[in-house]
Parts: sequence; structure tokens; C-alpha cells
Amino acid sequence: MELLRQCLTLSGRCEGYRQEMEKALKRRERDTSCHRGTSACADHLTSMRQLFTQLVMSAAFLVVGCASSIAQQRWVEYTDARGTRVEYPQDLFSVRKGAEGGGPVLMSRDGRARLHMFSMDNPKALAPNEFMRSHFPASRSTLTYDRVARNFFALSTRRDGMIVYLRCNFSSARGGTLHCVDIRYPASEKRAWDEIVTRISRSVRPLPSG
Repeated sequence: MELLRQCLTLSGRCEGYRQEMEKALKRRERDTSCHRGTSACADHLTSMRQLFTQLVMSAAFLVVGCASSIAQQRWVEYTDARGTRVEYPQDLFSVRKGAEGGGPVLMSRDGRARLHMFSMDNPKALAPNEFMRSHFPASRSTLTYDRVARNFFALSTRRDGMIVYLRCNFSSARGGTLHCVDIRYPASEKRAWDEIVTRISRSVRPLPSG
């Protein structure tokens, strides 16, 4: 667990440094004074590009290392009385913070990530596209990810430095109970979390075919 936590933290920091270096490099390349043929300026740009390449490679290696750590984590299945089933890494989300909205809320030990697994009623038997129009009528433009299928919807947004990811499966394409996961984690660690979030999301059941 400690190795994975450190991996996520370092990967997030490396990604942050990479983004800052990319901004600095673009600013320098736009600087007109740096296009007058001076060797010092050219050398500086070359050094910055080399450092930027090293940061990109370091971030990539860290993501690969995190993926290996994730694969070694113990994944367990959560179930509830309404048929919800979700697989999640138990060692990562190891602190229970009580129940909220029909399901447990789990936190990482350092308190920086949160997982809420729950089911909820759909009294109007709305289909996924109808549910999205009803509950996110004006705010969908603020979403960074938005997918609506015939039997589920998934969305993601950024809020106060965190990524909030929500997926809900429908008991049937004509409505029925919703089976959901709400995952929140630092935006600076997005690349390191991608595989975890994808695996949790794809494990949500039931997922009816019609």
C-alpha cells in the first residue's frame, strides 16, 4: 500500500513539473528576443527541450511502475442488497468513512482519494439520456468527459483540484435502479489513476444488454 501511495504521489508531482516545464518552454519559444540568432539563447532552448524530454520519459516510467503496483493490489468485490457489484482495490481504499446516499464511502489512508459505491431509485424510469438531460441540463458543457449509452452514463469534471468521476449503470435500458460509483482523486495524479478508475468503472454491475 505504501509503495502504491508513493508511486501515485511521485507520478503526480512529475506530471506537474512536466506541465510547468512545457509552459516555460512555450513562453521562451514565443520570446522574440530569442529569435535573433544568439548562441546563448539557442543553447538555453536546447537545454530546456532536453529537460522536458527527460521529464516526459520519467512520467511515462512512473505510470508504468504504478500500473505494475496496481496489478499487485488486492481487488475485492462490493455488493449490496439491490444487486450492485463493484470491484475496487481494498488496500488503496482502506478507510471507511461511513455511508452516504445508499452505499459506503471509502477513503485512501492519506485522505486524498474517495470512493462511493451506491444504488439509487429511478422513480420516473428515465433512460440514461433522459436522466442526463434531467439532472445535468445546463452544466454538461463544464464536463471534461461525457458518455451516454443505452444502459449507462459516465461523466467526469474537475472541482477544487480534484477529478470527480461518476458512472451509473441502469437495471434496464428502460430505466430501473441505478448502480453507481463516484470516484474522486487529485487532478495532478490523473495519469497514475487512469488505470484504477477504468478498472473500477468497467467492473460496475449489473450491465444489461437491452
